[in-house]
Amino acid sequence: AIEREDRSLVASSVGLDYAGERLRFSLDLGYQDHRIDEPRPQVTPLGDVPDPPDASANYAQPWTYSDEEQLFGAARGEFDLSDSVTAWLAAGARRGDEANELANPTAAADGTLRAYRFVNTREDTVYSGDGGVRASFDTGPVGHRVVVSGSATHYESRNAFAFSDFARFGAGSLDDPVAVDPPPANALVGGDLDDPLKTEETTTKSIAIADTLSFFDDRVHATIGVRYQEIDTRTFDVDTGRKDSEVNGNAFTPAFGLVVQPLPELAFFANYAEALQ
Repeated sequence: AIEREDRSLVASSVGLDYAGERLRFSLDLGYQDHRIDEPRPQVTPLGDVPDPPDASANYAQPWTYSDEEQLFGAARGEFDLSDSVTAWLAAGARRGDEANELANPTAAADGTLRAYRFVNTREDTVYSGDGGVRASFDTGPVGHRVVVSGSATHYESRNAFAFSDFARFGAGSLDDPVAVDPPPANALVGGDLDDPLKTEETTTKSIAIADTLSFFDDRVHATIGVRYQEIDTRTFDVDTGRKDSEVNGNAFTPAFGLVVQPLPELAFFANYAEALQ
């Protein structure tokens, strides 16, 4: 335990599942709130590393905290169109809110601390979905398991921040920290802490097809696949919301896999894959 550091975690979730003769469905929802008051901060040495204090010691300022809240959910359904063909569809979403007020200090060789105040807020929203069809069939002595799928994600982040004077305030030492009233966070301000603007947005899309072939009484499996991907990333000015930059990319990426099982208890495998990031 760390002196004066208080941690609380509230988490709840619900999962619903249905399995019928041809239809399967699942729904999962979750909520989490993780807060830390007076979190013991990271210390950056200035030159020689000072002697460390007791493991339970806390040199955090009393007004510092970190609070992160998440709400998320996912749903997925599968339907057997026949004994050998199955289709699926899935979707998910997450909303996250984060707020921090920190003062990570620097330390001289004798343990003297200096710090500045840093405040930030962040809001994240993510949506995702995927769907596809998989089918199993034989062509002579070769078995096939073919999958055709598509997926998409959309990520949006809103941010704001504020710093106090970078000259830093004295905060005592590692062995004898001193509590200081929070200095004004007005030396460098980006955005509105109460209503942050969008600063980043990323959208991805992909379509893929893969075939797993089986030979020699299922002792050899070879997978061959290809995926087409698109990525669009944008950044926005933290104060005005104006778009600063945009980067687009697309690519066809391969995937290969091989499994050889000469004995029931022994298998050799190799694989290769590429992805656009």
